Amino acid sequence: PPAGLRDATGVVFPHPGQVSRIVSLAPALTQEIFALGAGDALIADTIFCRYPAAAQTKTKIGSTLSPDLELIVSLHPDLIVATLDGNRLATVAQLRRAGLAVFVINSASDFAAVQANFLILARLLGRSSAAPAVLEQAQRQIAAERARVAGLPPVRTFFEVQQMPLVSANDDTFIGEELGDAGAINVMGKTASHYPRLSEEAVLHADPDAILVDNEQSDPVHAV
Repeated sequence: PPAGLRDATGVVFPHPGQVSRIVSLAPALTQEIFALGAGDALIADTIFCRYPAAAQTKTKIGSTLSPDLELIVSLHPDLIVATLDGNRLATVAQLRRAGLAVFVINSASDFAAVQANFLILARLLGRSSAAPAVLEQAQRQIAAERARVAGLPPVRTFFEVQQMPLVSANDDTFIGEELGDAGAINVMGKTASHYPRLSEEAVLHADPDAILVDNEQSDPVHAV
């Protein structure tokens, strides 16, 4: 059998690739599951999983931070995928106590880490052969964006991850790196927290030239 995979919490999954009933606890993971061609194996996802359109047809198990545990157990998944930043470890522990397999994907502070996590997910799902083409397309898109903004004056930008409470992202996150690639100066880039919770006054004081809003806003991101 394939060598085991260790998740972000140290749990080893000895037989990756042998899954057919997946529950996703994060919108980004849902998109990646579809990108890897494993959408048919996804049986449920969160109310914030809107992309691709097929994600909206799946059973909804609640939000990222407050999923319906009884519903998840009743679906008899053979794999639940979660993220270290976006889901509560208490939720993971409860699902594991119910006898379910939960794989937690690690945090990613840059695109290199995102790629590494994507390859782990691909191996976990038995879809490693599909991963290179997806990553190559993403790399081309990033390169094209960098070329498009090269030489343009940078724009002081505030990125709204979450509205209530108001949450942004600093430079030590994948969002921060994306802003840099797009030619922006992140006005919250130097905050101590990766995902700072802010007042409206703090945003006004930062005086951004532009405000970007995440169109997949979900539960508040853990402040780390």
